[in-house]
Amino acid sequence: APIRMNALVIDNLFCGKDVLVAKCVQHYTAQGLQEGYKILGSFDFLGNPVKLFANLGTGVKDFFYEPYQAVFTSPDELLVGLRRGTGSLFSKTVGGTTGSLATFASALGKGLSALTMDSQYQSNRRHDMAQ
Repeated sequence: APIRMNALVIDNLFCGKDVLVAKCVQHYTAQGLQEGYKILGSFDFLGNPVKLFANLGTGVKDFFYEPYQAVFTSPDELLVGLRRGTGSLFSKTVGGTTGSLATFASALGKGLSALTMDSQYQSNRRHDMAQ
């Protein structure tokens, strides 16, 4: 998951090294905590909820945006825009949900195979999953 942190901008800086280091640590710690949910949310054992919500968000946006754009093209295009928007919402919802469930199931299967403590089974499973 991409993590984006805002730059620290300090105008008219007249302070000692200790104060500057403290400001930097405080700023980037707060930025890291704000972006930390992306790291946690992208773990496969959770089904990658960040990707799921990104897909759902895109589908919802398209559901409203496509008809809106179509109306400004021509009134006849409204039905085409509704079809595109609804199709995008449906495909992003279904695709995102099934992708998330598949990722979760795969992570669960991997974890359960590790619990068997059977190295031969684990080796066979890795070989089968690679194909």
